[in-house]
Amino acid sequence: MVGLLVTGCSGDPQQPRPETDAAKQSSDFLDASVACMRERGWDIEIHEDDSWYAPGVSEEQYDAYVADTNECQEQNETIEQPEDVSAERWKSGYDAVVESAECLRDRGYDVPKAPSFQAWKDSFFAGGGANQWLPWGFVPVPSMSADDFTSLEKVCPQVEL
Repeated sequence: MVGLLVTGCSGDPQQPRPETDAAKQSSDFLDASVACMRERGWDIEIHEDDSWYAPGVSEEQYDAYVADTNECQEQNETIEQPEDVSAERWKSGYDAVVESAECLRDRGYDVPKAPSFQAWKDSFFAGGGANQWLPWGFVPVPSMSADDFTSLEKVCPQVEL
């Protein structure tokens, strides 16, 4: 089963966003995940682009923070089958992935050129989605400090599909 979730997509924060089913689902996911993290004692800040993080997480707290983040997101994630995603969402997701890859490259990370839109989309259907092309998969996150990770993610938001 392949889960699709787009987070951290950049856009014009001055433009109002229509409240589509996908936007409502994303908003509910954000609200529930942030509430879960706060219940676990994390001070969570939400950005205008709906990305969130806990400022001041020390290196000693980082593993616990990541574990809590994963658990809270898994609890609140709605699994959507790739075949149920609209053509518009596929296109906006691809655009966000390409933008994230460019941002990471601009900061010195070795992220290969994005595949074509069709090859990228097909990667979600092949092999149960295990080979999805996502630019953050090329970032050596385990070797980064918590502060470096938070700073990079703030500038180049992750896009998870």
